This record gives sequence, C-alpha cells and structure tokens, in this order.
Amino acid sequence: MTSAKEARLVVAGGPDGGARYPLRLGDQVIGPGGDVDVPIGSDGVGPRHAHVYWDGANATVTDTGCGNGTLVNGSRVAGAQPLRSGDVIRVGDVELRYEDPIAPADVRGGEHGRAVPARG
Repeated sequence: MTSAKEARLVVAGGPDGGARYPLRLGDQVIGPGGDVDVPIGSDGVGPRHAHVYWDGANATVTDTGCGNGTLVNGSRVAGAQPLRSGDVIRVGDVELRYEDPIAPADVRGGEHGRAVPARG
C-alpha cells in the first residue's frame, strides 16, 4: 500500500489513468512493460524510454534518447531534469504527474506547471 507521504508518479489519463507508482530510492525505468518500474502501454514509447531517479528528497528525469523524446511541462528534457511536485512528464501520449506530498505546497500549483508565488 502506498503511504500518503511517498513521492510517486501518477498516470494522469488514458486507460491506466489514476495508476500510482511509488518511487523507491534509486533509478526507476519508464517503458512499455517487461523489465520496467513504470509500465506505459502506449504508441511512441521506447523500451526503456526514460529514467526517474529518486534520492529520498529530490527526483530527476532523464530521457534515454528515444525518437519521441520526453517532455516535462511541455518542454523537451535535456540531461537530468529536476522535478518539482506537480510537474507533468509526457512519454508518448501518456502523461505522468510527479507528486511529492512533502514538498512545500506553495511552490507549485499553477496551470501547466507554472510556478505560483507564495502568498505572505
């Protein structure tokens, strides 16, 4: 069972919409089933399409060089892209939302991943 305090990836839509993948320490592979941690059954997703690395406090996503690439909040990933709670990772036609319940609530929340200023 997933604890409410665990960082996770949540499928934002499609046939697997709502599926949750808790992040464990280290590297998680996103791809279409088989030997992956986050199985995505979708056209345009390479066998080991992207990696999410979780160190217990921070997460990054890295594209593995698949033809369709990996996007975060609509921008192509180049190198290790840091993730913030609420960021949307797109692989193929599937969107995964990164959730970190321990992250400050006032950092994210804008439409499509835009930062929202903290209110004082």
